[in-house]
Amino acid sequence: MRARTAYRSSKLSPWYALAPGRLVAGMFMTLALVFGAASWKLGYWVHGEPGPGLLPLGTSLLLAVCAAFLYGPPREPEEAVVLERLPLVAFALLCAYGLALPWGGMVLPSVIFGVLWMRLLHQRPFLVSLIVSALVTGAGTLMFKVLLKVPMSLWPGMS
Repeated sequence: MRARTAYRSSKLSPWYALAPGRLVAGMFMTLALVFGAASWKLGYWVHGEPGPGLLPLGTSLLLAVCAAFLYGPPREPEEAVVLERLPLVAFALLCAYGLALPWGGMVLPSVIFGVLWMRLLHQRPFLVSLIVSALVTGAGTLMFKVLLKVPMSLWPGMS
């Protein structure tokens, strides 16, 4: 599917029309910092073993690399990609999820994130979103906490 484009006009503000890639790069770098902070808070290496913050650390590093590539000049300077609402909602949800993990444990933020993601971005019914989110969170908890024995906080105030 081809992305919608708009030529520079009075509809686009100058800061956005000149560097849409830099705006997205800034969003990616913000996400990288949020996930890096969550990694630090969770502990990426605990008692000589990988900790619960190792995955957010890897995610933050990959996002930082993507942001570095996106920061460069656009290929076609006469076109600017129109930034729509859904990517901004996804960005806000990811930031909120990254910030909530260290303080809310694994289960509650993951279920809430999954429900909001499916409701806001995919317009799924609430009950379906809740069931799918609970199943995915349960599978992740089973894999990391039980099978891989990764020390992680499942609920607020518990480890």
